[in-house]
This record gives sequence, structure tokens and C-alpha cells, in this order.
Amino acid sequence: MQYEDFILRLGKTRTPFGSYYSPSFTNTLADAPFIRTEVIAWTETGLFLHYEHGIFCGDLALVNGEPNLDTNSSKGVIARVGVIQPFWTAGASVKWQDGISSEQQKRFNNVVGLDWALHSGRFVVYGEATYDQYGFWRNFDLLGNPLNLGIRSLYHRDVFSGHERTPLNGVGYYVAAGYHGERWLFDLSFGSYFPQAVGIPAQDATIHRGVAKVAFAVTPNYQIFAVGLAENDRPPDGVLLNNRQFMILGGMQLAF
Repeated sequence: MQYEDFILRLGKTRTPFGSYYSPSFTNTLADAPFIRTEVIAWTETGLFLHYEHGIFCGDLALVNGEPNLDTNSSKGVIARVGVIQPFWTAGASVKWQDGISSEQQKRFNNVVGLDWALHSGRFVVYGEATYDQYGFWRNFDLLGNPLNLGIRSLYHRDVFSGHERTPLNGVGYYVAAGYHGERWLFDLSFGSYFPQAVGIPAQDATIHRGVAKVAFAVTPNYQIFAVGLAENDRPPDGVLLNNRQFMILGGMQLAF
């Protein structure tokens, strides 16, 4: 529903947290900076209110959690305030939720972020930075059922700080530049994430990730693309023995 400067949405939609200017070419939305795939949820389900007037915009959302993680036992609040100018935009966002999942599996899920972008014709330079709280509320290894944990983190973000109801803290960022032409698209990004050290080498290591994307529109409805993603080497965790993280993919897509 829309009334003057207000738009109200109910359902599942892209998160109003932050701002990301690159398309994704994977169904899993994995071809993006680290804080976009591991810290900020891509979509949310709930009630969304958007306001935009002049150079100011704002979002407020009451959300029901993320796919495959929640048991409908916890609600979250997302808010963003921003400034829109012809050649630049900037915003600040916050997500507050007492935890995703429930019982012994509950994990912290609070995020604060800044986003910005500079626009000039078909060129854009943009970036985001986040501070987030993550990790188990309780000692899952002692109290939980390892066979019933659900989604596990490849970066060991599902760890226990050592003290009940005490989160781990992480800081991350990325900077990116893109060209979005009528037929060609180029996008390059690089970012880092700095987790809180808890004595687990595979979790404590700083993560650096670079992503490169190129796409060409053969026709207005037919596009071919290629993506490359690379991360720094990290200590192996005993399960994933390959500590050289990279991905290369190519494909085509039809849009109507």
C-alpha cells in the first residue's frame, strides 16, 4: 500500500538493512562480499514501512526471522535512515533481535551498519561497514544436540563465547566499484572481516574476500556472465581440510 510519501509492505522482501548495488548470479546469493553473505540477511519476512521525502529516506521493519533458522519464537526490528543526493547516497542501519533459532541453538543476531555510494552516469563506487554480535547464547556443545543443529557456519560463527548470554563481536567492511552499461556490466569488490578471537584458529582468523563479476547482454533478454571469488588461506578445521577458498563460475540467464 502506498500513501503520499509512505509505502507499506507485508510479506517477504529484500532487507532494508544497508544498500548493495551489484546483481547476484547465484541462487544461493554467494557471490557477494563477506558481510553480505554471512552478517546481513538478504531477505526478511514481516511488515515493512518505507518513507521518502526530498533528500531523506527511512525504513522501519518488524520481521519474523530468516529462512531455515527461526522457529517463529523471536521477532526482530530493522531500521535505516538515509540521505539521497543526485551523485551520492549514505545511510545508517540497525537490526536488533534477541536471537535466531531457539533453546540451546539460539544465536545472537544484532547488527549495526553504515552504507554509502557515489554515482556518476553508469559508474558507481560504494561500500558498507558493519559491527555485529554473533555466537551461541548457551554452551551448545555441552547442552545441545549436534545432530539437530541445522545450518552450520563454514566460518565457525556458531561458537560459544564461554559465558552464557555473552556474544562474540565482529567488525567488517567492503569497498566496491562497478560499471552498469546497457550491454556490459563490471563489478569489483574487496572486503575484510575481523572476528573476536576465542582460541579457535579456524574462527579467529581474519577473512579477506575479493569478488569480480562481468556480464554481457547478448540481447535485451539473454545475458552471459562470469564470477570469480577468492579468500585468504585460513587454518583448516579438521573437517574442511582444503583451506584455499575460491570459486569460479560462469553461465547464462534469460529474463522476460
